[in-house]
Amino acid sequence: MSATVPVGEKDRDYWIQLQRLGGDVIFNDSGQRLYGTVYIDYRWKTGTTLSFLSKATPQPTGTAYTTWYRDMSKPNFGWRLMAEFFRPKEKKYLEYISSSTDNFQPDYGNLTRTAIFSNQWYYSFNVWK
Repeated sequence: MSATVPVGEKDRDYWIQLQRLGGDVIFNDSGQRLYGTVYIDYRWKTGTTLSFLSKATPQPTGTAYTTWYRDMSKPNFGWRLMAEFFRPKEKKYLEYISSSTDNFQPDYGNLTRTAIFSNQWYYSFNVWK
């Protein structure tokens, strides 16, 4: 499972700042501080449904991006924080959202991975759509 916050500009004034990191979550800033990827070493089981909830909160000096995850097969699991990043100077809501499956173990790169992404919602102007 991973969440990425793209940045774009190479100006230090736009570098992301990691604010909070959930337990067992790994952060990789690509060595450039232009974007941040967080992921969890999750032992996937076929048929497991994982849910993600992300938000962007524009603030006077930039935007806070936060993502939580939940394993729907575990009723008492609850929502868990993945990470919160702060992006200075840019005041935006979520845009260009994408999902993917990732392989962080090169020895298994030849194995096919598939995922079904469904039931995607967004909240805009006090309405879930």
